[in-house]
Amino acid sequence: MVNQNNGIDRNAHAFKEGLEYGKKWVEYYRESGRPIEMPIFEPPKSIEEQYYQSGVMEAVNKAINFKRPTFFTKKNTRPNSIDRMAKEKGPNFIAKLGERGAKEVTNFADRVLQDICHSNVLEISKYKNLFENQKFLQAMFTESSKKFQYYYIMSEAVKMFIEHSPQQNEMVNGFLNYHLANQAMYQLIFNKLNDFKSYLDNGVFNPDPLIQAQREIYKEGWNRIGRDPYSKTRVW
Repeated sequence: MVNQNNGIDRNAHAFKEGLEYGKKWVEYYRESGRPIEMPIFEPPKSIEEQYYQSGVMEAVNKAINFKRPTFFTKKNTRPNSIDRMAKEKGPNFIAKLGERGAKEVTNFADRVLQDICHSNVLEISKYKNLFENQKFLQAMFTESSKKFQYYYIMSEAVKMFIEHSPQQNEMVNGFLNYHLANQAMYQLIFNKLNDFKSYLDNGVFNPDPLIQAQREIYKEGWNRIGRDPYSKTRVW
């Protein structure tokens, strides 16, 4: 059996080497009194080379306060749960997270997961202290796993209903697609969280897995398909 962690270990090492080279690059330009230029690379020939280049750019971008361009344009982007929490309780809210009990961490992780599903936490590095917090990270793992299992069970139940029902309609298919989309989203997020933590365990804060999750969710349209179809059938 191939150990996937070996690949992650190599990538993490390459990323670290890139970070160190990027810091030296920045130091060279600062000592010479010249504006920091962006490195130019040949297309990477391997995943390790790709992560090396990412490490270099992470150090350079941090030095020039460069913000990654978003991969799509969103109108009227609302503040995410992290920004709202910081505004409500102050920038040091992370240190106090969970003082009211484990439920507080769980609820907050759930809201952040919803933000990720809607591609509303693109600047992961901005929240470095939060995503390095083990209590919060564990809650993210637990909640994404629970949600994946819930939507998996529900989608299987709807499939069984469709299989044994003589009548099929658009509403039932909508319910199935809703559960399948959410199942796919939370499974992807759980897997990317696992990749993110593997890098973290190797001493590398690499936001790419969580950014990739948001990119894929947006590309597949799961966040749109995963909107609550039941609201159309409720009688208020």
